[in-house]
Amino acid sequence: MAVTLSTYALTDLDRVKGYRLAQGEELNTTTEQQDLIKNLINIYSTIIENYCDRKFKSREYTEYYDGDGSDTLFMNQYPVSTITSINDDQDWLWSDTTVINSNYYRIVDSRYIVMKNNLFTVAKQSVKAVYTAGFTTTPEDINNACATEVIRAFDGITNLGVESISFLEVSETFVPMPFLPQTRLVLNNYKRKMSF
Repeated sequence: MAVTLSTYALTDLDRVKGYRLAQGEELNTTTEQQDLIKNLINIYSTIIENYCDRKFKSREYTEYYDGDGSDTLFMNQYPVSTITSINDDQDWLWSDTTVINSNYYRIVDSRYIVMKNNLFTVAKQSVKAVYTAGFTTTPEDINNACATEVIRAFDGITNLGVESISFLEVSETFVPMPFLPQTRLVLNNYKRKMSF
């Protein structure tokens, strides 16, 4: 069965092959090996996002936050590109009357919003935000870091003689290795930072 890359994959087959070629080796692969690489791309994309505690590729989110009486709301995902709507409703009805007019807030540093002359209601899960966040194109250093880890995993698996690996049912012979030091340096620049 042919493997498809996830919409949110952080690299692709051509990048992996090109990265290997830049190291002086051509990566000639069978269809099965290409499927293995695509699975590894999907797996390592997820591992990298989990390590960084955030999503990278742009998508829409609907999230609920506790209103804390402040004028600031830090979004869970970033960079924030657009806000579709923000509701402040302690009754959780989310009607048009609880939508905050976009003239009364702005996005700051692509990370959070600040309200103008207003505060969020103090109530559990009273703020509903619908927004789009993430990169439209994967940053080059993330793309390369993912490709590097995929090549390393591919080499380790093929040296064991494994022909394929399932995305959800990972073979017992494949255990993701800790990141290379240079990968960790790149990823640490993208890890979610605690905001207070």
